Amino acid sequence: MSYQDRPAHFARIRRWLHSDAPPSESAPLSWQERLFREVGSFLFDNALDPTPDNYDLAFQFRAAQNHALVNAIRIEMEKAGSLSVDAADRIFAENAGPVNADALARMAADIEVQMDDLSGIARKSGDEAVEFRTALEADPGDVAKVVELTRAMISRTRNAEAELRKSTRELQGLRAHLAEAQHFADVDPLTELANRRAFKRDLERAIVECRAGGKPLSLAFCDIDHFKCLNDLHGHETGDRVLRFVAQLMAKQFSRKGTVGRFGGEEFVVMFPELDPETARAAVDKCRAALADLPLYAASTGDRIGAVSFTAGVALLQDGEGMAELLRRADETLYKGKAEGRNRVLVG
Repeated sequence: MSYQDRPAHFARIRRWLHSDAPPSESAPLSWQERLFREVGSFLFDNALDPTPDNYDLAFQFRAAQNHALVNAIRIEMEKAGSLSVDAADRIFAENAGPVNADALARMAADIEVQMDDLSGIARKSGDEAVEFRTALEADPGDVAKVVELTRAMISRTRNAEAELRKSTRELQGLRAHLAEAQHFADVDPLTELANRRAFKRDLERAIVECRAGGKPLSLAFCDIDHFKCLNDLHGHETGDRVLRFVAQLMAKQFSRKGTVGRFGGEEFVVMFPELDPETARAAVDKCRAALADLPLYAASTGDRIGAVSFTAGVALLQDGEGMAELLRRADETLYKGKAEGRNRVLVG
């Protein structure tokens, strides 16, 4: 749905959610209907677009299972009176992912506990070594006592080594789990590009850095042309292969100039820190032309898919605007390119 269609879409849903007709006493609202109305009210009260991420954010807030997300929203609403688009994007990116900030913090805390255990084992071994030396110096001529102390020290050392090996294995396992969790939290599993949450987080950071350095930042919103028809004609498996191919091509083409992510479905986004919009447009158009010139075939049947192209809209970050406005303008320019015939790159 284009942004131009959304006001009418909002109005239709608002009329349904806020109907003046009270529910019939003989037919009370189901919990599903109540939750849907609460989610819808949350979006309208905060003027948030009905996007998948915003629905997810509103659902998690109403369900109150993700405590970090709920607290972040409440703090923001107490501070500003409502939840802005940029604040919603930031809170969702930080707290609503498949592995949220709370989960990563717990893993980091577990690693810290293991590090403390290792330090404790080392301190204990050092203390025992001092005790052993002190006991020997007290009566060095008593051979039987020296033998007894030596045996005890060997036993303690072996126990300490066993505890150290166990803690080291546990620490290595926790570090591996943490690295894996961070990977899955940031990466789209189909294309292995940055997912929407990770891209938004990196874009927000890039906006701050470019503003601080007085440098431009351009953003491209790209959408594969006629992708639904491709899926219907050749099947979803072929469609997934096309998405992976386009992702790999973009990652290669933009590896030096920009950062690419999958925004959802057949949509990709590319940010170009320090690039003006015309230079960014030229880079995206070069990738578009390279893709359109490649003959693609369905792996399962060998049938020629035909030319695959994409349409893109490029926008330059303006003074005073946030990430959401930048994304919106690039998206609007993308849809303008679709309306003009697709397979092109426009600057908005």
